[in-house]
Amino acid sequence: MPGGTFYIKRGDRLPVLAFTLTDGNGNPVNLTGATVTLNMVNQAGSLVISDAACVVDSALGGTGHYAWGGSDTTTVGTYYAEIAVSNAGLEETFPNDSNITVVITADLG
Repeated sequence: MPGGTFYIKRGDRLPVLAFTLTDGNGNPVNLTGATVTLNMVNQAGSLVISDAACVVDSALGGTGHYAWGGSDTTTVGTYYAEIAVSNAGLEETFPNDSNITVVITADLG
């Protein structure tokens, strides 16, 4: 990830949305001192998750994850997400050429 499609069942909080952020040359983005957040919209473009904190797993490796909140996966549907990195007053959004597609599928219960 970023880019691509992430699938999760309705009501589930695992797996987390893991990501590795890279620059245009494929090198990891240094996340040292950065604030990393997730934004997600539904198909109508309405914001359903706004500036939700992500966990940085390796600052030098550009890796992290978003742990789903209790109500994040309650509504079945297709959503579009992005990871925002803010560092020293500058912001960069990943992926910058598309979105992360998040599909919440119905469970059997």
